[in-house]
Amino acid sequence: MNFSSESINILQYLLPGFLSAGKFQTLVSSRKPIGLDIIVRSFIFTIIVQLLADACIWMAISFEWLTNSNETRDYVILLIISSVFGVTAATLWNYDLFHKFFRFVKVTQQSAENSTRISAFKLNRKSYVVPHLKGERRLYGWPQGWPSSPTDLILSHWRLCMAIG
Repeated sequence: MNFSSESINILQYLLPGFLSAGKFQTLVSSRKPIGLDIIVRSFIFTIIVQLLADACIWMAISFEWLTNSNETRDYVILLIISSVFGVTAATLWNYDLFHKFFRFVKVTQQSAENSTRISAFKLNRKSYVVPHLKGERRLYGWPQGWPSSPTDLILSHWRLCMAIG
């Protein structure tokens, strides 16, 4: 299979966006995108990461932190920025800061969570949960973390206070 240099350049251009989108999707608890959603999100992340990297490199050259443009160094900077941007976007998403802002300006009333149970637990920090186990045993505690799917509930996600016989 022969790849042209233009195909390689396109892949190099898109790789930071896919890397950033992958880090973001790994760190958020929303539903996992499929098909076209992944590609669109990656293209959006590519545009943002490329703009941020270009701005950083331009500022570094303007303030004479860097002497001139170096293709290898610029690509390393681009990959670092894509990683930092993916983690930062996931952090802003997980702390509901995007939606909090849009709720403030009356654009939406939704939260960043994809489940009402997760939203309810986050909003009601003083609430408690009692999972009923087999054999009439119950555990008493509160959620500390949440799985992406309700069927993936693992006890390691709970901080348990005590077992009730």
